[in-house]
Amino acid sequence: MEFSATDKVLVNPLRVKSETIWELEACLLLFDMGSSRLSSTIIAEQSKNVSKGQEAIEAMHALKVQAIQMKEALLTGQLLKLGEILAFGWEQKKRMALGISNPHIEDIYHNAQKAGATGGKVSGAGGASHVVLPRHHLLQRC
Repeated sequence: MEFSATDKVLVNPLRVKSETIWELEACLLLFDMGSSRLSSTIIAEQSKNVSKGQEAIEAMHALKVQAIQMKEALLTGQLLKLGEILAFGWEQKKRMALGISNPHIEDIYHNAQKAGATGGKVSGAGGASHVVLPRHHLLQRC
């Protein structure tokens, strides 16, 4: 994704090496939270917060930075950086609306960190559903 100063976004397919894709597929863990939520409520709160508050706007700009960091890590095969990039994005995303995280998600996320994960991402709008975590002990081969 490329972000312009006029807030336009251009999406280009990345030419990631096959070896990097295989390593990434082998090293990601998808954790089912066992619950669901109404994402439209969270998205509506995010939109409201962006229209009225500086913190949500700053978080959105930080997520643009995260997208660039992720692109660079994937293109250069630096998969060990994925956890910290995902952790940075997770912290920014939580700044956008209260319903993005909850005590259950935070507990799972912190337990994953205790077990060695350096970061992760809640899928979708947040609030529940799934968490993606890189399994770093497998990424040591990169």
